[in-house]
Amino acid sequence: MSPCQRYETEGLTGFPASPEFASHLTGCPDCQAVEQQYHRLEQLLVAPTHATAQPPTGWEQRLQRRLANAPARAWPRLLTGAAGLAAAAALAFVLYRPSAVTSPEPGLRGELVSTGTSRAAGAAVGQSWRFSFGRDQELRVWRSGTALVLRCPAPHEPRCEEHGGERTATVTFEVPGDYRAMALSTEPAAAAPVSLDDDARLAAERGVRFELMEPLTVY
Repeated sequence: MSPCQRYETEGLTGFPASPEFASHLTGCPDCQAVEQQYHRLEQLLVAPTHATAQPPTGWEQRLQRRLANAPARAWPRLLTGAAGLAAAAALAFVLYRPSAVTSPEPGLRGELVSTGTSRAAGAAVGQSWRFSFGRDQELRVWRSGTALVLRCPAPHEPRCEEHGGERTATVTFEVPGDYRAMALSTEPAAAAPVSLDDDARLAAERGVRFELMEPLTVY
């Protein structure tokens, strides 16, 4: 007989357990064992780790790509078995660290516009960052995670343009800082801007798909 997988379909939703499921859990050894496994994962996630320990390169992008492309009904399969436990640990880390969520899907693209000033890394004040993104996306560019320097589309925003089925926008760096761009799906609509981390967290809670570009340091 196959082990019961009800805990992975009902116990990981984040919602309070229904009386029926709570009753089932008290009498199901399979679900109790899985619950204990996830409890141990939670303890590992909050336990202090060695300073030199680093996750595998690219794990965030691979996880986000898989979650973004998987229909909702496929989630229980993603969380089954030993591989599912590892995915659950990575997913929990993403949910607790919204600033780390990224999406490699096509849509948001950006390029630096050269002004004769070049740097080995980052950009210089006076340079521009030109973006292209889909018509079903909203662009937000943040400086230091809290200062919104561009929102597109927005009323009376001359830096936003539309070309066919694509939108474009350009930001010129006026002050140094760490800049990061995100594009959020307009269906369902995203919440009003708060901060980079809060926007990512609220988007995840509301089921709004989004992309984050790598941060760019301006000197």
